[in-house]
Amino acid sequence: PADLRRSAMIEVVERIGGGSQVLTPETAASSTIYHLARITIRNDKAELDVIVPTGPGTYEMTQLRLVGRFESWRVDVAREWEFLVRPIPELAYLPETEYPAESQDAQDGTIKPWQENLRGTDRPVTEPGQTEPAQPE
Repeated sequence: PADLRRSAMIEVVERIGGGSQVLTPETAASSTIYHLARITIRNDKAELDVIVPTGPGTYEMTQLRLVGRFESWRVDVAREWEFLVRPIPELAYLPETEYPAESQDAQDGTIKPWQENLRGTDRPVTEPGQTEPAQPE
């Protein structure tokens, strides 16, 4: 997803292996792009919806159920769909900074992923790298 931290994107691609690469404008122009439309991990089970290109502008979807956890994950069930049951996600390029929101010029006041755990508390919210909360002007 577009709001994933830079280090998390790199880690996912390294764990996938097999020649996979992080998505940049350069790799998008020269590579086949598989989309992960959904990832759910619960204990030692994971489910993935993978959108697979079958030709120019055409796609199919494969649902994978994996088992594993601390060991290598392995496919338990694979189900192919001849049509898409999920929309194709927008491309999420590797962000230039660790937190994608840092690179936005305008602060829109929305809760950032690293601030989510502070919602509804009395604790002040600080930005990454900030030691004290910003004082209102």
